[in-house]
Amino acid sequence: MKALTIKQPWASLIALGLKNIENRTWKTNYRGRILIHAASKPVKEGWDALNEMQLAKTFGSKYKLYGDNEELPMGAIVGSVEIVDCVQNHPSIWAEEGVWNWVLANPVMFDEPIKGVKGKLSFWEYEGELPKNRESQEQRKPRTEKAVPSLNEVNEAAFLKKVSDGVQQLVDNLTLNEQMRVALVPLILEQIAWIYADKAMSCAARDKVSLLKKLSRVLKLVHQKWNDELRRDLDFNHMKNVDEQVKMCVEGHLAHDLTILYWTVNREFKRAVPEYPHEELRTYAIISTLFIDLLKEYNLKIDALLAEKLNNKDLEESVIPPIIKELRKGMVAFAGVEGKFNYDNKDVKLGMDIIGKKIERIEFGIFRKDDER
Repeated sequence: MKALTIKQPWASLIALGLKNIENRTWKTNYRGRILIHAASKPVKEGWDALNEMQLAKTFGSKYKLYGDNEELPMGAIVGSVEIVDCVQNHPSIWAEEGVWNWVLANPVMFDEPIKGVKGKLSFWEYEGELPKNRESQEQRKPRTEKAVPSLNEVNEAAFLKKVSDGVQQLVDNLTLNEQMRVALVPLILEQIAWIYADKAMSCAARDKVSLLKKLSRVLKLVHQKWNDELRRDLDFNHMKNVDEQVKMCVEGHLAHDLTILYWTVNREFKRAVPEYPHEELRTYAIISTLFIDLLKEYNLKIDALLAEKLNNKDLEESVIPPIIKELRKGMVAFAGVEGKFNYDNKDVKLGMDIIGKKIERIEFGIFRKDDER
């Protein structure tokens, strides 16, 4: 059977189903299942070869690799996978630019690796016997259909009913504008945070800041994932209306205030760290984090409003989406002023307070037709 030698930790990540791309400088036309052989030496950087998103996916998984996720087998065949395509610029978090991205699917990991196997360059043939395989993360599904619903199915049905009942409560107890504030303002704040993040990344590209190149690539993938999730949750008309509301805010209601905010943040930045270069880039990154912090404050207000309107003080608190947390972490790294920039500066806080209040006062018209505005 064909085999391919890959260094650790990539080999085990592929066999387990966490890594769906193998990056090579050469293109392959082969399609089909191959054995994954772990080379006798790992990548020089070890786990540091993974970026933040890759590490989060790997160590956020409840499925461990061999041993303690650090003692990975080497000089051994660890599993198999199918090569289903070979492209460039694949959107996966595992894909590298400027090389061929081999797209992998249907991975399996062996219960025990086949040890003492010497690898070779390119594809090579393994003639020995193959052990039973361990199910990959993607294959952990019920093997037989059940007439009686599983506990997970029962819990999911109960959860969906709870959500449905909760939505009906909101409709019954909130005014239309309050409903729009609950649904739209968080999305608007997130969108504005992304707008300034994109500005920061554009500055980094323009100024050729090599230290931020890898982080920019990761954040662009995070942004794409955020957009994909919005498209799954909102239909086309709602997405269009959200975009329109954001445009009205940035180019209309808040245009003057955002300009003042930029120069206020920029002035405080230059006061705090006058020796730091790339002030425009860092200013945009700081503003992006400010809008995420404003989102946290707004969520607290919404929680208080819902508790009052629904007469329920035990409601679960609103949370910041994990993707937005990733964005903030990235923008903090972009700004590089943690512990130096004064986020509590009175002028910065005043600027954000004015913007927050203006957003809260917006009368949303998401259900109006275009010609009724």
